[in-house]
Amino acid sequence: MKHIIALTFTLAAIHLTLAFNTRESKVRFDQPVDYKLAQECVALYKDSGEVKNVLRTESIEFSKDSLALWMEKVGRVSKYTTIRVTPGLYTKAMIKRYGLSPSLENRLTVFLFPYNEGVPATKTAGGKSSATAGKNPDPAPVDPFNLGNVHP
Repeated sequence: MKHIIALTFTLAAIHLTLAFNTRESKVRFDQPVDYKLAQECVALYKDSGEVKNVLRTESIEFSKDSLALWMEKVGRVSKYTTIRVTPGLYTKAMIKRYGLSPSLENRLTVFLFPYNEGVPATKTAGGKSSATAGKNPDPAPVDPFNLGNVHP
């Protein structure tokens, strides 16, 4: 089962497309999501081990325009050098917060986290490097991108 989960994630990452979504889906798909809620989804995935009786996720699709706008915004509020694609499972809290279908609970998804020099990117004044944010003892992390269209 672990191999199926790994294969499913690999397929999701490979099939991550920058396609346009329908007008209706733009309301709730393709947007930054709360950092803490994303971390809870990632932790659920890491702790899940074998996931039984869960619908298979073959791919996750993001809109080109929404993704480009998010990347531009992240560049204005923080300096980042890479983006990590991190798997997670949708939690009840995430579903409730973003008005998603309850059928997505425990479905595999991916989060796009910006990183700067190997550490999570943080919101800093003027887009300065996270490494130089020492003046602010607790800079806020940049919210990751998520809520792609899950297929099937």
